[in-house]
Amino acid sequence: WVQAAGEGKQELQDREQRLKELLSVLPAEEEAAADPAQALVSARREEQDSRHRELAAERLKVLESQTERLEEQVVSQQGLLAQKMEERQALETQTEALTQERDQQRAAQQEARAAVRAVEARLKNREEAIAAGAQRRQELERQAVRMRCEARGLRARISTAQPVVPEEPERTLREPPRQTAALPPSDSQPDSTAA
Repeated sequence: WVQAAGEGKQELQDREQRLKELLSVLPAEEEAAADPAQALVSARREEQDSRHRELAAERLKVLESQTERLEEQVVSQQGLLAQKMEERQALETQTEALTQERDQQRAAQQEARAAVRAVEARLKNREEAIAAGAQRRQELERQAVRMRCEARGLRARISTAQPVVPEEPERTLREPPRQTAALPPSDSQPDSTAA
């Protein structure tokens, strides 16, 4: 638009220059001739000159109207250009704001990913600790079962190793009961080996 406006102004200047040259070339009014033939010729020339002046005036009006139109177009194009520049500045500002927001979103996303990775690492460590604890618990349960089995076996051996006391026949109520020897410890007593 700026280039078109410059070209329009240059064309107007050229036309005004040509008009000035045409006006300067027109012959000046001569003094009245001595004889009538010359007077007739001079009258014709004056008539032609007046016609040329009228044509030049009309051309000048046309050029002035064209100049006004071109100036109006230049003004309107300059207004449009200023409006487009303002829109461009607004778009550049909006682009900068969106770029900053995008960078902030990327930074927040990276921080969130880092936090998720840290949580996943902690979760993995806990799962591994839980798995190790479950494995340890299973081993302890198996060991407890073995210990119980061993304790039962030891109790069974102890009970089989005790002397068998023969059953006495029923006595009458008059006969006092005999004193028997002390029995070895039974299964109900705590066993030091089982512990």
